[in-house]
Amino acid sequence: MSSALRNDQARGGSGESTFTLVDVPDAAVNRVSRLGCGRVAKSSERRRRGNARQKRRRRRERRIWGGWARKLRQEQEALMAKIKDRSKRKSALADRKRAAAQTRM
Repeated sequence: MSSALRNDQARGGSGESTFTLVDVPDAAVNRVSRLGCGRVAKSSERRRRGNARQKRRRRRERRIWGGWARKLRQEQEALMAKIKDRSKRKSALADRKRAAAQTRM
């Protein structure tokens, strides 16, 4: 015996189930009444909104951190290019000194 039926009998009811939505056409029954007084609908709606909020937050963070990472990468590439250029100039200077020493001999 279901708890709803027992509660109905305890309150002095006839013990028979009542089906209030049987005579109402499907088009007239809204989503909340179809899903058990709205508890299921509310919880699923809450879950759906929570998931959408998390998705928006992840997108926003990815966009923010993506821009930050891109800027950092560009700065690092510029610095590495500067270091490589300095190294090339240093080796070119050494080559010129070596060539000058060779011609003096």
